[in-house]
Amino acid sequence: MPAAVAATHAELSHLIARGDRKRAASLLVRDHAPAVLSLCRAMVRDPRLAEDLSQDAFARAFSALDGFRGEASPRTWLLRIARNRCLDHLDHVRRAPWARSGDPDPDDHAADEPPPYDLLARREDAERAMAVLGESERALVVLHFGHGVGYPELADSFGLREGAVRMRISRALARMRSALLPEPAFDDFELESEARTQVRASPDRAVLERAAGARLEEDALGASSDTLGRFSEDEDSLEVGAFSEDEDALEVGAFPGMVSDDALEEPAAALAEEPPEPLESLAEPWAPPTFSSLQDEVSSSLRWRLETLAAAL
Repeated sequence: MPAAVAATHAELSHLIARGDRKRAASLLVRDHAPAVLSLCRAMVRDPRLAEDLSQDAFARAFSALDGFRGEASPRTWLLRIARNRCLDHLDHVRRAPWARSGDPDPDDHAADEPPPYDLLARREDAERAMAVLGESERALVVLHFGHGVGYPELADSFGLREGAVRMRISRALARMRSALLPEPAFDDFELESEARTQVRASPDRAVLERAAGARLEEDALGASSDTLGRFSEDEDSLEVGAFSEDEDALEVGAFPGMVSDDALEEPAAALAEEPPEPLESLAEPWAPPTFSSLQDEVSSSLRWRLETLAAAL
């Protein structure tokens, strides 16, 4: 549990224990309103409706403050309430809600995806990429990368196994990346027809890539041969040193980018004098990167409504 979340957890439990429900409610608004709003907006994709659902979620949480036992963090508890409120709304308008049935067994070897800087750096790109996702995947991506909510907390908030959460996020990122890739461009109609024929014959993308790559490599080799023939009219022009006026031009280091043997030995000598720090000493608990492009700013009107609800307790 992140330190900030743990501090809120302890402070909230203390306020509830002494009966200070107003300050407890204000604490929830102060620390967790952005995450709740981002969750609602990811699931319903309507900024104004997301604010209304966020207000409803906080109202439900405030009414249940006395029943908070601290078994989960306040953020986990709030996200679960907000998710359920969004599901109720989606059910009501007959949209496809989060699948409530059991998840298939996740891939035990699913690895964490690297930070998708290319997908999430700009809000416009992120929204365009997430347009292909369902409510569930959008919510997971926004909370994990936008607010740093870890896999265990997401699993608790959404009632899923941690492995299933990892797999859903991994698949969501793959779909987002595919949505942002440009359509393949073919330089000639023959290559395009050949590629289409192979796609129909085999849906395996690797087969297509190998076939197209072989064809392009063949074309490139042919072009290189033609170019080489144009530059050389006789065999003597291909001899070593044919393009230099003297033999000294061929010495090591004579051309930019060429490195002498002495220069190659210097890095090795430096490493021998100062051995690298052991990897164990560099290990730190990993936290997902937070992308500001996925953070929704709580408007002054919504914050005023939430604070009014808290003050009325």
